[in-house]
Amino acid sequence: GDFRPAMNPHRRDEVFLRALADPGITAILERLVGGPVSAIQSQLFYCHPGTPGFTEHQDNHYVEARREVFASAWVALEDVGPENGGLYALPGSHREPLLAVEPVPGVREHPKQAFNAIRQRTAVPPGYARVDLTVPRGAVVFIHGHLIHGSHDNRTADRSRRSLLMT
Repeated sequence: GDFRPAMNPHRRDEVFLRALADPGITAILERLVGGPVSAIQSQLFYCHPGTPGFTEHQDNHYVEARREVFASAWVALEDVGPENGGLYALPGSHREPLLAVEPVPGVREHPKQAFNAIRQRTAVPPGYARVDLTVPRGAVVFIHGHLIHGSHDNRTADRSRRSLLMT
């Protein structure tokens, strides 16, 4: 009955632990950050119809790691596009430092989304345009820790957007 993102499913189920340690994914992450990687968390997103999207954010805002050592792998567990809560990114924004966050006025908790995902957003500097990502089931999106990104509301009546984030 709780469809907010599940934190650290790798601690409860071997399937998620194997995904977190996948050699193909870790090899790419090691190339991106320039050395060995360590996992710090996983999140399983359900994003059922009616789920609000995640506001613009930089993942490293929550972790505060050194600039070039933090990245994530986001795995689409079904076909994902803007209509069912797909990701969007602001290309080039990974060059920015960690930016200030601002509260989102009038937001209330939602039973399908983590409150931190909707209560604040990164103050986006001018000059960046959103690019929607259409991601087929099984594909992986690698996210630099400073890349500004978010997700759309799931506006469908019958399509979820399940995904696994591995940080």
